[in-house]
Amino acid sequence: MTTSYPNPNQPTSQNSTSQNSTSQNNGSQETLKLAPPDIEKQFQWMREQVTRVQSVLSQVKNRNALLNNTVEQVKQLFQGSRTLIYQFQTEQQGMVLAESVDRGWTPAVRETVPATFFGADIRDEYNRGCVSIAYSATTQVTPYQLQLLEKFQVRSSLASPIRLGGQIWGLLVVQQCNETRRWGEVDATLLDQISTALSLHLVGYQYQEKLQQQQVREQAVNKVIDRIRRSLDIRTIFQSTTQEVRQLLQADRVGIYRFNRDWSGQFVAESVGPGWTSLLQNPPDEKLFRDNSEDCNLKQMVTTGGRGEIADTYL
Repeated sequence: MTTSYPNPNQPTSQNSTSQNSTSQNNGSQETLKLAPPDIEKQFQWMREQVTRVQSVLSQVKNRNALLNNTVEQVKQLFQGSRTLIYQFQTEQQGMVLAESVDRGWTPAVRETVPATFFGADIRDEYNRGCVSIAYSATTQVTPYQLQLLEKFQVRSSLASPIRLGGQIWGLLVVQQCNETRRWGEVDATLLDQISTALSLHLVGYQYQEKLQQQQVREQAVNKVIDRIRRSLDIRTIFQSTTQEVRQLLQADRVGIYRFNRDWSGQFVAESVGPGWTSLLQNPPDEKLFRDNSEDCNLKQMVTTGGRGEIADTYL
């Protein structure tokens, strides 16, 4: 059975309201094991737990430590069998980046798994808020979901979306493997709040990573310029340039191609990764290049001033 807990910041449809009502009736008796029964005390308790988790996360030094500390804190708080952080790679699939799991259960870290494993089939379906899935002998799940649940011994799962820049980046997930567990509103609300706190920290680390990448690019460009200034040999300049640019872009091949007046030409320098054929040692068919010169991107850019449609060709 899959249940959605609508995000209070998102519009609530009639269907999701009905699902939420069902979850309240079914899950009110089984919620966080440490949560006090009084409503006012529950909210106070949740604020204290979120504050405590935020305090721990604010002390970490890097992104990996942030993810690992988050799953440890959430697992301890929810007393689940497994807690994980999942990042979407496509609309329907992603990878488990961090995990805290009890001994005896199959690890999922670094595994690529479909989104349906956590209750909804695609990324956008998690926009409504927390999604839970529970498996028992009478539960209606798809054969594929059943295969995934059995592979990782999951009996119950609660997933909260992690949002970055208004988009769903991934999921913060708590799973129970030893027994079926009903998730209540307290569980969903608390997990959503921790997911929001995690999102804020991730935004900061993403910004730092972009700054570091920019610094690396600037250093590489300055390195190329410095080598060009030091050398008077054109071949040395070309070789240094292709090597540095390939390393910077992490590409398989970077080449320098010299055109003739008829738009034919040849490669004059190249840096190529292991396992790939060198275009200098095995040059392409020159006649083929000449016959297809009309489709050359650079030629069209020169002759049309960059206007019009440009085909995506070899050059």
